Amino acid sequence: MKKLQIILAIIGFCSCAVSCSEDVVSTFGSVYGIVTDAETGEPLRNVSVTLSPGNETTVTGNDGHYEFADLEAGLYKLQFSLYGYATTSRQVTVVAGKRCVADAVLSHSNLQGGGNGDTGGNDDTGGNGGDKGVASVGLNVKELDFGDAATELSFNLYNLEDATADLNWKINPELHKCLTVSPMSGTLPVGYYNTIKVTLNRSAMTSDIDTTIDIYDLNDDVYYYPIPVKAKYQTPVSQEDYSSATITFGDDRLKAEIVSCRLTASTLVFEFKLTNIGLGDAITDFRIDSSIGADDTTIFYDNNGNFYKYPRLEFAGKSTTSNVIGCNLPQDVPMQGTLTISNFDTSATKFNARFYIYIYNNSVQLRDKNLYFKNVPIY
Repeated sequence: MKKLQIILAIIGFCSCAVSCSEDVVSTFGSVYGIVTDAETGEPLRNVSVTLSPGNETTVTGNDGHYEFADLEAGLYKLQFSLYGYATTSRQVTVVAGKRCVADAVLSHSNLQGGGNGDTGGNDDTGGNGGDKGVASVGLNVKELDFGDAATELSFNLYNLEDATADLNWKINPELHKCLTVSPMSGTLPVGYYNTIKVTLNRSAMTSDIDTTIDIYDLNDDVYYYPIPVKAKYQTPVSQEDYSSATITFGDDRLKAEIVSCRLTASTLVFEFKLTNIGLGDAITDFRIDSSIGADDTTIFYDNNGNFYKYPRLEFAGKSTTSNVIGCNLPQDVPMQGTLTISNFDTSATKFNARFYIYIYNNSVQLRDKNLYFKNVPIY
């Protein structure tokens, strides 16, 4: 009986061992913490927290909290930076299956503008006994967003006051083709900063930009500081050129001009101007015909051979779809006309119009009554 109990106990132990071995043990860990102000103890929001290796970056929330999850076990460096505060760094060991705490406290810094001051030979900036010291990098932006219109932005690069060496820095020259940066490198004494200008060449853009500008700390071969850069691409507005069109009218006392010819969906809008430049001020019954009569005096057609009847004509504040517009035509005053045609052929590229125009019941008469707009480009 006693032997049987021993055998059953061994079987139970083995079963337990097999069951335990089937549990999934996480190979990843995480690190989190709260960043506070050294003087007030209040949590700090928008602190940039950079994790290396990996170059992951996050920012603290309103409660000063940050976290990096799904990290492989090992030793990491955390850097905490916020404009107006001295940058702080610390190391943390991430353990598989554990959440590791790494709080930070930031102190205010007194920063100076400039950049290329006297940097040599100062004992407390490194170089004593072979200890070269450490620079402390700070940035006043989290990203550069050009939106859909900006062409120039800037940011400040700091060597913060907790540094023990000058900051020798450079920008990675492999920039996006539409970006230029100035300056590209420099040396910052402790407590100084450089303002770096970034220019965007929008004319070279063909799509949205989502890239980074990488700043290297030459004192440290491992760490660099990426600044995300974004820009929205805007489709260029086409330059409307109507110089290839011809305007024909046999009376030089009336000047005709093309303003625009645009097709939206299937609606064509043709705009023009007529100016009395020699008929005198007595023109009180100028008429422009939009109807197509039996003699086809008014015609509207495209380069595909389509003819269009009964468009909407507006001239001198009046409008019609099938009749004549009469108005005064004062000397040297441009009069705007607009012709709107629905159900226009969207494959057409040129528009043509012949207007029948005349002066009714007046001693002054036009020498020609047919005004032609030919081969007008459609935009």
